[in-house]
Amino acid sequence: MCIRDRRNIALMLVVMINMSAMATTLKLHPDIELIAVDGQKVSSSLLKGADSLELDEDQHQLLFRVVKVVHNAGTSAASYTSPFLLTAFNVQKLDSVTIVLPVLDTPKAQENFTKNTNYQLLDSRHNVISTRTDRIDLSNDDITHRLVDILANIMPVSYTHLTLPTILRV
Repeated sequence: MCIRDRRNIALMLVVMINMSAMATTLKLHPDIELIAVDGQKVSSSLLKGADSLELDEDQHQLLFRVVKVVHNAGTSAASYTSPFLLTAFNVQKLDSVTIVLPVLDTPKAQENFTKNTNYQLLDSRHNVISTRTDRIDLSNDDITHRLVDILANIMPVSYTHLTLPTILRV
């Protein structure tokens, strides 16, 4: 192998290592229904069975909701669906991001989550990631009919200008 071939191989390895370092894994909780990433609607068939999603090293917005099926002893299963949630965050220099939800096994916990939407994003070392969050209180029918408009009007992520009226241009 000549010196030029060795340099090319070394250069390719450096590029591959840098490219892999630039991606961040978003770990998806099984109860999260991801609706959109960075203003782009996410196909449910694309994520079916997936437990993670790769993000580039940048700022991101997620639109999602929590859909939890609770199996009560002796009764049929009950379903809880949260309001639509919007979060913006930066993944620069992060290996992974995990959305951590509270335990939502009781009606009281579900009511509290609906009211306060208390979830966190954690990095691979379990440190809390700084986020901007909001919620969209629309019914399933409203969000289905308005999703294209909502996604078309989502502004680029800005930590100083992320508000629901800005996003929806209400």
